[in-house]
Amino acid sequence: MSRYFTWKRGVFVVCCLLLVVGLRFVLHLLLPRNFPGSEQSITLEFEGGPLVCRFYDTQQPQNGIAVVATGDGGWSYWEDNTANSLAANGYIVIGWDCRVFACSCIRGFADSRSYGHDQLVNGFNPAVEATLSRSKKPDLPIWYSCWSTVADQSVAAAASTRRPKNLSGLVLAAPAEGSRYGIETSDLLGVLPTGPGSYALAELADEIEDLAVTQIAAGLDPMDDSTWLEPLHVPYKIFELASSLHDMGGAGPEF
Repeated sequence: MSRYFTWKRGVFVVCCLLLVVGLRFVLHLLLPRNFPGSEQSITLEFEGGPLVCRFYDTQQPQNGIAVVATGDGGWSYWEDNTANSLAANGYIVIGWDCRVFACSCIRGFADSRSYGHDQLVNGFNPAVEATLSRSKKPDLPIWYSCWSTVADQSVAAAASTRRPKNLSGLVLAAPAEGSRYGIETSDLLGVLPTGPGSYALAELADEIEDLAVTQIAAGLDPMDDSTWLEPLHVPYKIFELASSLHDMGGAGPEF
């Protein structure tokens, strides 16, 4: 009898540990990470209120401007590593937390978690203008260099007829085959968006054919998709990180 209860207690302990790990993972997905970062800041004013953007200047000869907006987990080590790497290579970087972008309680680019294509573009464009005004060259090439959820959304922003005239291309990390304007709880859990406000990246391919596109693909990420690139009639490049998960080693050396 004692062996039976010992075995039962062991199963109970294992189940509790699995539950704690699972709960921690879900909270990691749903809650903002509040990574402090190592940047300066720029405050942009919108009708819904101010939005504080992260700004990384470069001490190198200026090669361009990069927009680095977060995945749906908020600003993290990934964006900070990427922005610092770009700045070290001559890029002036501006970025923002996409949860601030979309959150109804922190009025950013939009007044709620759901917004439209025009509101998305109205967020990207002032960020670019603010960065250009701080550069020494007003004709610097501009790149949208985003990860995950906002990699998807940066394709939509680039597909606008109102995109910046200096926009040269996209450097995308782990986009999915589809996205939506805004962030819903199901998006935070990795469910492919459907319904109102959702779109497939392939639908936008015709609108970005004059831009260069590079995608960094994580081989072990089930949401990562590069098939949307097939309709493009411009050169594109896919860098495969076959053994990487969604965060690509925390935007580490291989990335």
